[in-house]
Amino acid sequence: MPRESRQIAFNNNEVLDALCEFCRQTGRGLPTEQMLGLSFANEAQITVYIQYSDEDTPPSTFTQSETAVALIRYCNNNRIPIQKKARKWLEVKEDLLVLSMASET
Repeated sequence: MPRESRQIAFNNNEVLDALCEFCRQTGRGLPTEQMLGLSFANEAQITVYIQYSDEDTPPSTFTQSETAVALIRYCNNNRIPIQKKARKWLEVKEDLLVLSMASET
């Protein structure tokens, strides 16, 4: 049976927007300090960290599952089509976070 695959690549600003909206929707608080940027740990599972300008403020940490939910919601909010029944996973490619999907058609 034929397979369909698709990838959506997100830059750091898009990931940050998705995670901030995820926090608003779930009631998860974020520090009020200025956000400096993101970093990714790509070990057994992807972890995303938001760093802040105050060195005493620990980074906010997001699991692979939380990040995937945030990106899927971001796509839904921005009318980017997502295959509902497809298998989904995250990958880090260069400086992008990629939501990959595959399904049998």
